[in-house]
Amino acid sequence: MGSVYSARPPVLLVEDNDGDADLITELLNEAPADSQRQVIRVVRLADAVATLRDLHVEAVLLDLRLPDGSGVECIEALRRKAEDVPIVVLTGLEDDQIAISCVAAGAQDYLSKQDVQARTLTRAIDYAVVRAHEAEVRMRAQQLQARSSELELENQRILEASRLKSQFLANMSHELR
Repeated sequence: MGSVYSARPPVLLVEDNDGDADLITELLNEAPADSQRQVIRVVRLADAVATLRDLHVEAVLLDLRLPDGSGVECIEALRRKAEDVPIVVLTGLEDDQIAISCVAAGAQDYLSKQDVQARTLTRAIDYAVVRAHEAEVRMRAQQLQARSSELELENQRILEASRLKSQFLANMSHELR
């Protein structure tokens, strides 16, 4: 089991309820060997932010009711610290509006604790990681496209300057003759 954990970074579980944290950890341990994950648990939002500063994690499983934060502000705080880390909201709140707000704030998925199962949880983490990677690839492609456009514009300026220089030299040569 240790080699499975060493193959991927740990998952950060941000959960203040001991029973829920134990259940989520147990569900992750029930997953097939190739889907099991090491779990690092913190209880407070501030501890999650500090952990993200100090440690690379595969994903964050985030409760929305914490002693020092609640709702979408939890996602926003994590996004400010680690904009590329996938976030799966795992909460007891079953509210479609909150779910939409969470995804709009940067969460990749929103799961209800009441309905979660081992397979659902591991699949949500896997999909969140893939979606975050795809978003990063899209962003880099956009950056490359923008840089390519800048270089094309600069190349056109250089060609125009070269053409003007050649024209000036031809005129000067003609005048000197």
